[in-house]
Amino acid sequence: MKFPGISFVVILLMSLLAACTGAPPADLIQPAPATPTPVPVSTPITTPSPAPLPSPTTVSTPAPTPISSPSPLPASTSTPTSTPSPPPTIQPTESPTPQGLKTATLSIINNQQKTVSIEVEIAATPEQFQTGLMNRKSLPEMQGMLFNFSIYGGSVNIPFYMKNTYIPLSIAFISGDGRIVDIQDMEPLSETLHYPSTPYQYALEVNQGWFQKYGIAVGNVIKF
Repeated sequence: MKFPGISFVVILLMSLLAACTGAPPADLIQPAPATPTPVPVSTPITTPSPAPLPSPTTVSTPAPTPISSPSPLPASTSTPTSTPSPPPTIQPTESPTPQGLKTATLSIINNQQKTVSIEVEIAATPEQFQTGLMNRKSLPEMQGMLFNFSIYGGSVNIPFYMKNTYIPLSIAFISGDGRIVDIQDMEPLSETLHYPSTPYQYALEVNQGWFQKYGIAVGNVIKF
């Protein structure tokens, strides 16, 4: 025999039971603890270390350069004025007028105001100065040799000597205006240097004693 009402009740009870077993009572339900949201660990703000101030550039003070004391100048050694080579003298020759030398006649006004004439060979180049009357064995009385140093542009103070010269000579040193400023005697083969008492421009060599013999002295004038 079926009892529809009972079936309905059973179904209802079963439904309730199922509902009761489906979840715990509300007062028994504990809320799940909230999972704390992790607070992000703040990245520490690194305070930038102040940039090191640049070390002041050390300007190196250069060590003072020692000023070397100037070496003392050597005491000046007086250099003797080079002695110009003695007046020329040509190769030995018996000819009174060696080839290549010009000749001229000089007139000298002596102390008695008389004119004395003499024929001369003229030495006018350095080579002729160096030869002069060297190696001559004789010299005619009224002949001589005139050295013309005007090529140097003015007065000179060149000495004479008698190397390789066999004839005793007298020499007159003459200024640019023709006046005799000094007269000296020179001995054969002597290397003694004969300097005039004052600069000169011409020199006249003759046989030794000739000037005295003809009354010619310092201060007399020669006409060229």
